[in-house]
Formats: sequence, structure tokens, C-alpha cells
Amino acid sequence: MPCINSNRWPLVESSEAVTPDARADSWIVVESAEDVVAAAKGATYRMVDLLVSRWGFSEVHAYILCSVALKLRLSQMVNEPVYTVSGAISKQILPARELFPVL
Repeated sequence: MPCINSNRWPLVESSEAVTPDARADSWIVVESAEDVVAAAKGATYRMVDLLVSRWGFSEVHAYILCSVALKLRLSQMVNEPVYTVSGAISKQILPARELFPVL
């Protein structure tokens, strides 16, 4: 599973389901914070930033799409006081993009 770890966002491209609850064929962003609500907001902001920078959405349209299609998930709460939330949007919703170079 490729991952971009930049100053702007950690991004994971999921292409196949490994477990029954896995989000296959999705673009996934990840955010951690000391407050679970802050982590969820951060994951949403990261996805909005991704949609604006890579797909050319306006911020308003990116927020509208996230309000109906972004699936937030509490990914980690073991390492208190830090919580991790991931947000996924299905690739079926977005136009195809090649964000990771094929080597």
C-alpha cells in the first residue's frame, strides 16, 4: 500500500480489501491529535486539501463532498493521549488520478 508522508498530509492509496472492514479502492488520509474531535477535524481538513490540490475542487465543493462521502474512522486510541483518525473517500467517486509514480 503506497504512502506519501509529506509536510502537507500523510496519504494512503488502498487498492484491495485485506480484512472485511477494510476500505478497498479508497484514498485515505490520517491525522493524530490529543483530542479525538481535533483528529477528526484534521483528517477532514487533510482530505479537503487533497481534493483542492490534486483534483482541482474549490474548497466549498471539497467540503460538500466530504460531508456526504468522507468516511471517518477511529484508527488508534491505544497510545493515549494521542488518538488517530483516518478518513477515506472511495476512488469510484473521484476522477482517476495517478498520485504515486509507478516504478
